[in-house]
Amino acid sequence: MDLMLHRAKHRLLLIFAPSTSDERYMEQERLLADEESGLEDRDLLLLRILEDGTGAAAGEPVPAEAAASARREHGVEDGRFAVALVGRDGGVKFRADEPVPATEIFGRIDAMPMRRREMRERDGVSG
Repeated sequence: MDLMLHRAKHRLLLIFAPSTSDERYMEQERLLADEESGLEDRDLLLLRILEDGTGAAAGEPVPAEAAASARREHGVEDGRFAVALVGRDGGVKFRADEPVPATEIFGRIDAMPMRRREMRERDGVSG
């Protein structure tokens, strides 16, 4: 899977962890559970970048080479946990080294100029 293909189509939330058994990874998953509608509404695609090769994006496995490249690009060392919010422009909008509540992620997205425009257009408000 080429992670670059999703840029411009989606906002990306990259979750980096050593494995699915990492405590911080499990907490992040718990914080995002039951938030599917909020993720979809914001065109937010979750990418799980795991060192043990079990990562996935859009239901497809993330190849080890792509995972390693994403870790390098975002400066996440092996054995570390991190969350990175990437905008449609490919820029990192937020990064944390601990699990982040969905409300905080959604708040950061909703404050973005592009997202504010999307909400106005969806609600039929011009300008």
